[in-house]
Amino acid sequence: MLRLSTSEARKLGIVVNKKTGCAKMKRKRPEPVVKQESGKLTVVIYDIPPSLNDWKDLHWAAKAKVKKQWENLLIVLLRGCKQVERPVVRIIYYPDIDRSRDKDNYTPKFLMDGLKKSGVIRDDSTKVVDLDWDIGPVVECGRTEIVIREG
Repeated sequence: MLRLSTSEARKLGIVVNKKTGCAKMKRKRPEPVVKQESGKLTVVIYDIPPSLNDWKDLHWAAKAKVKKQWENLLIVLLRGCKQVERPVVRIIYYPDIDRSRDKDNYTPKFLMDGLKKSGVIRDDSTKVVDLDWDIGPVVECGRTEIVIREG
């Protein structure tokens, strides 16, 4: 029988549950999707930004890197999309792990900055944007859904 250390298993894409010691293969996440309908723009990203609890433990350089990655992802995905004058933004996080989560730990800072830098929204202030976010049910492949409508 072949035995791997935890770090070796992670490099191979195998996730080890610390409590049970069981291993499973990490699935490759699907590509992000952008859907444009009349008066509605939907972005589905198969990942969830780090919570504030995760964010506070990162080194300042790692924080900047993660923030930049999320902003750049939205800039690339939304290239060519028109600006929404009075945006109503709804964000739903669908986690892939069943555990207790606080809504206030998942503030959409990176996402809103990315929407602003992509040019889809003029500003991310409360005077311009009607924003709300929520945490949805647990799904097999975690994702973040962003819906932008004209308000």
